[in-house]
Amino acid sequence: MKKNTKRVMKSISITEYKNFEKYLEKKASEGLMLSEIKRNSLIFERTTPKELTFNISLFYYITPFDYPDEEKDKDYRKLHEERGWIFCASNSIYQIFYKEKDAEAIPMNTDPSEEYRTIKSIFMKTDFVSMLLMLFIVAMHLIQTLNFNYETLFSDTTLFIVISPVLLIAIVLSLYTHPVIWLIKNKRNVSSGKELTFSTEKARLIRNIVMWSFVSVYFILIILAGSDCFTNPLKVILAFIPVISGGLIGKYFVKRFKTEKNTRKYNIVLFLIITTCTIIITMGLVMAIVFSRMEFEENNDMPKNVAVLELSDFGTNATPKRTRTYEQSSIFVPLNIEYYESLGRKAKDHEIMMVSTTYIECRNKDIAEYIFDGYMNEEKERREKRIKEYLAFENEKRAKEEENEIIKISNNLWNVDRGYYLYNNKSEIIIQKEEVIYILESDVDFSEKEIVDICKEKLEL
Repeated sequence: MKKNTKRVMKSISITEYKNFEKYLEKKASEGLMLSEIKRNSLIFERTTPKELTFNISLFYYITPFDYPDEEKDKDYRKLHEERGWIFCASNSIYQIFYKEKDAEAIPMNTDPSEEYRTIKSIFMKTDFVSMLLMLFIVAMHLIQTLNFNYETLFSDTTLFIVISPVLLIAIVLSLYTHPVIWLIKNKRNVSSGKELTFSTEKARLIRNIVMWSFVSVYFILIILAGSDCFTNPLKVILAFIPVISGGLIGKYFVKRFKTEKNTRKYNIVLFLIITTCTIIITMGLVMAIVFSRMEFEENNDMPKNVAVLELSDFGTNATPKRTRTYEQSSIFVPLNIEYYESLGRKAKDHEIMMVSTTYIECRNKDIAEYIFDGYMNEEKERREKRIKEYLAFENEKRAKEEENEIIKISNNLWNVDRGYYLYNNKSEIIIQKEEVIYILESDVDFSEKEIVDICKEKLEL
């Protein structure tokens, strides 16, 4: 048994309302009569097919910040009914009327210049505001791209943040390019005394396909970027904080403005204050999580194909008191692991107190070289900053030591493509072999042949 009603999701641009009239006429001929219209959805009632003519009037006398005036709605509908039109449905923008195909009715909206001014006014109060909001979101994302560095490649989440502005710009263009062009084009038509022109249904469908394609890709990337959500439900909650809070605030204000009679100015100021505070708090919270160490997932199960250094490799037989394994991955870096062991106490004679291994497996050698160079440039920048600080305090000796703390390793000794000792005592080292990078740290001298041999054997270099 078929339902008596059918809901259709449909977003209608103000500059395409004439196409909407044709759409409703087609549905009526198929036995679907419009009974209710919301901002982005339509509800049809199943009935016998009818040949009808629809007329959509743009009656946007209030903004979302105004208290509704039902008397104006009634007067406007009465005016149409006196001219032979039957009321069908309405929302805050459209008043929809119809008549039988052959019935007599006086046409409405016959003045092109008045119709153009109405469309432009509604566009500026609705779609233009939405466009500004989306551009604000794009700008927020673009600011985050300024933080792009080699570490961005370690996580699909941070990668998404970098590329999302491109998709958001594409979505904005697909949504608002046509309305803007329509307004420019028809302004010339009005100035020349011509009729307004509207795009064809085929052109509208193509634009919708392009727009929804970009939107689909955007949300697919969101899902991929949050593919680790099942291991960290907290991330899901945090990721949806802006959406949830925005939806709740929007719902609250819509209800408040329609039920409490306040001035437009008061409602706008209140909305801006609450919205600004919400954006600052939620965006700050989400960005703090995204760019924090919480991007790593704690995981005590070491992948079988990954070798890391352990205290026992260096003759320390005591059980480590502190052990941590952090893992993350992305499309460019399939595996990035940090493993750490520590005795958690002062080392005895001949004991190694701590050892740390960072294993970075890249998609190819070019990506590995980019990450390696990025790490080294960052390391050099940190040292240059410290050197300036020492020189500012006239500690030339310590500044000189900092200058000489990065030392190139012997590639043949380590059997790698390249690498550097990062301290004078050579307790930290970064090496690259093909598409794999190791960053090793411990209280040993990584230049000693015995230590090198242990590392080479354990890491299979």
